[in-house]
Amino acid sequence: MLNKASKTTIALMMTGAAVAALAGCSAATTTAAVTTGANAGASDPSGGTTASSLATPTTPATTSAAVAVGAIPTKCRSLMSATTYKKDGFAKTPLTQPAAPKTQLSAAVKSGGASIFCLWRDPRADISGISIQVVTVDSSKALAQLKKLPAKGFTCKKSADAYTCQKIGRDSQYPVETGDTYYTRGDIGIRIQQANVPTSGLLKEVVARVF
Repeated sequence: MLNKASKTTIALMMTGAAVAALAGCSAATTTAAVTTGANAGASDPSGGTTASSLATPTTPATTSAAVAVGAIPTKCRSLMSATTYKKDGFAKTPLTQPAAPKTQLSAAVKSGGASIFCLWRDPRADISGISIQVVTVDSSKALAQLKKLPAKGFTCKKSADAYTCQKIGRDSQYPVETGDTYYTRGDIGIRIQQANVPTSGLLKEVVARVF
């Protein structure tokens, strides 16, 4: 989702969200799961992407009031279907496994729990890219943390057994659109962050792979 400030345009990939629209991989433990998608072309510095170009995945519907138990994949490619991985450009974008950054869910992460962090970004890109993180959390603490997001400009929504928050904006330095999405369900927390990388239905697909 991001591109360089220079005349060079960078190719990259993407993620998804659940309320509006709107990652190399590091498995902290043995079991984990999440999904994302990215596009191979970075937008022109003069125009950036438009709000409508970001993914607009919907919160997966649930058929039971009972909280489902998820399983976090250990491989980044397992966070989405092979079709999505190839079609949305993930396969053509460098995958790395840096240390996971601190997020709104950090305070709710269970020590020793399964987790995975995947980042898809061209090393020549300043900002364009997409990351997906799936972690084991304390459900009550995770919900409490997400409920603080509206004060930071996020739009949140509660479904039968999940809570989703998303924020779409513009990068402060480059003329590109950014997206940040959080999702919690039971003891699983998901975050998809993207810049200059539009996606479609990514969150829904990741959730399907985890649950």
